[in-house]
Amino acid sequence: MHQRTRRTLYILAAVLALLAVAVFLRSKAPPEAARLLLESAGIVYAGLKPTQNTAMLYSRPHIHATSNDARMNAWRAYENNSRP
Repeated sequence: MHQRTRRTLYILAAVLALLAVAVFLRSKAPPEAARLLLESAGIVYAGLKPTQNTAMLYSRPHIHATSNDARMNAWRAYENNSRP
């Protein structure tokens, strides 16, 4: 191989390695909103997805109906059956 071709391949490999490192570090970075906050001594981040999933267990059911009357009748039936 010529020296010029070898040097080009080394430069290409270095650029690809830097790109891979940048993508890896970006994947481990905090969310966009946390990164845009002002400088401070520390940041507390809490993922609320488990809370949302738990809240969905106790929410009222989604009633599928073709018309508003059918939806209201289904909701009344649910309300009447759910009361003690």
